[in-house]
Amino acid sequence: MKNLISLFTLFFLFHVSIAQDINSRWGKVSKEELQMTQCPFDSTADAMVLSKTGELTFSYSDEKGWRYSIEVTKRVKIFNADGKSYGDISIKVYDPVSGNNREEIAAVKGVTYNLVGGKIDKTKLSNDMEFETRLSDYRSETSFAMPNVNEGSVIEYKYTLTSDYISNLYEWHFQEEIPVNYVKYRMTVPEFFIYSHNMVGNVISVETEQSRRDETITYMYTHMAQGAAPTKKQATMNSNSFVSKMEASKILALQDEPMMNNKSNLPSRIESQLIATDFPGQHYESVAQTYDDFSKTLISRSSFGGIIKRGGFAKEQIEALGGEDDETKMVKLYNWLRDDITFNNVYGFTSDNAKRKLIQSGEGTVADINLTLVSVLREAGFEAHPVILSTRGNGIPHPVYPNYEDFNYVIACIVKDDYLIYADAASSLPFGVLPSRCLNGKGWLVKEVGSQWIDLKTNTRESYVVQSDISVSEGTLNRKTLVKFDDYALYRQRGAYLKDKEEYSEKLANNFTSENVTVDVEDEEGLRLQIESSNELGEDFIYLDPFQYGVIKENPFKRDTRFSNVDFPYGSSRKVIVNLEIPEGYTIEIPEATAIALPNGGGRFVYTVQKNGNRVTILSQFLLKQTIFSAEEYPVLKQFYQLMADKNSEPVVLQKI
Repeated sequence: MKNLISLFTLFFLFHVSIAQDINSRWGKVSKEELQMTQCPFDSTADAMVLSKTGELTFSYSDEKGWRYSIEVTKRVKIFNADGKSYGDISIKVYDPVSGNNREEIAAVKGVTYNLVGGKIDKTKLSNDMEFETRLSDYRSETSFAMPNVNEGSVIEYKYTLTSDYISNLYEWHFQEEIPVNYVKYRMTVPEFFIYSHNMVGNVISVETEQSRRDETITYMYTHMAQGAAPTKKQATMNSNSFVSKMEASKILALQDEPMMNNKSNLPSRIESQLIATDFPGQHYESVAQTYDDFSKTLISRSSFGGIIKRGGFAKEQIEALGGEDDETKMVKLYNWLRDDITFNNVYGFTSDNAKRKLIQSGEGTVADINLTLVSVLREAGFEAHPVILSTRGNGIPHPVYPNYEDFNYVIACIVKDDYLIYADAASSLPFGVLPSRCLNGKGWLVKEVGSQWIDLKTNTRESYVVQSDISVSEGTLNRKTLVKFDDYALYRQRGAYLKDKEEYSEKLANNFTSENVTVDVEDEEGLRLQIESSNELGEDFIYLDPFQYGVIKENPFKRDTRFSNVDFPYGSSRKVIVNLEIPEGYTIEIPEATAIALPNGGGRFVYTVQKNGNRVTILSQFLLKQTIFSAEEYPVLKQFYQLMADKNSEPVVLQKI
């Protein structure tokens, strides 16, 4: 028998003890809990989880086979009016319309506790306050609003979730959007199942205890006797089951941070994947699907592989390209779908409305559009494949064990001269450029043979080049600024400009502190800006801000510590040059030059000053190559940004002689 504990790859930081004075038993709400006015370890919290427990067990029946159930009990303290929303509960489950397997919610109970006249008043959740809602063909929701929730209330509720999907156990979260005082999770797994358990997300201190326990599992089966009607009988099986208990306390809330991506992946939690089964009298059987198996399944499906195999419907468009070179052909076919088909903003990676249907309807999902694009490119003789991915904010797919729900998007990939070209015809961007929503780690390139992970952020960056010329004429300090955008800066800025040209120009002018500002936008071969502004001279001291556009002057990273990675969607290149003419009758005081760099070539900042007669040139140049920084690297990144912001904010001082 394989030992489950050896597969327990839990990345826990152990601590000495868990608070022993926490009574998390159902109904044991104390006056002390009702009298609390704030969270003892986070005074800003609107509410906090006082206790949260989960008990996961397995069962077996002849009709359903193996299932697991988890009983969840949760107690929450409401501190203020903003915290009352935590009394609105929703639980989503996988509940497909067709098929026999599903997840179910049962045994919902709830009580709201208030302190009235020094006594504890209880208001129970009634059945008519519980609602079932179908969200889609695959998911449903159980929701209820706890009654009589006020500032100072304590709410307590519990439910049981039963699932037929034992390949992935319930994803237990230790961390939530509000602070958690105490959490305990215990799972008892029959010895016949071998799981890989992984602690993922933010690292917190968790105390674990692993043991074995003999248990008897009772189940019902149908007895088929010759010549007699089928009868139901009861039987038992014995198991030396694996028991894992985990406890944690005083867990800080999951908070929004600058450059935070995939918030759903950040809470500290445990994920469990079934690796194999080992039943008495049977062979050890590996059950976890590999990504190669996953690709084969997708290729065999008519809603995926069946679409990309043939693109004969596009022969007319392909033949019209005649003797064009390969790059021109790819661009024109891409532009045809991008410009003629309206993206309906529906994500996914399988389609039932692709190719000819899509052309006729003129509208489709991202899968409709990009699977059609793959089929068209293949029909034109190019090696094209679909790439499935998870968009920014949707989470990171598991790197070893595929899960259909990890992915929500598909793009086209063209292999040309040993390099890869990515294309998303559901976007408005040029051929070969992915929208920033797709720049989320790696994507899975699906091929008949040789599927692989590919980096979606390869050679992605935003680029700014800004030049300001500051001169003096008739007692007025004039500034003329030229801005050129490139790469993702161009796509982002041009999109904002086309959305509302007047608003864009107004926001741009607000960057300049001068009295008179005019903005001229050129939108022909890329977005170019020309900004002119002026200030009156005449003061003994003039504190001049040399950089009024294009540099980082405020550190976005405020907190001293951070749980999550810093995840920039792309790298950055900012080059800002200021040419300053010293007015006659003035002297100048200029900042000192400096240069700082991030470790391992992750980025650098250079600030240089050159003086030649009455002309001064100041250069601020920032280059960011590394796009993901771990929580351990955060303090260095924060300091780097602070030094850069401080330097870019230093004034040039003109003093009248």
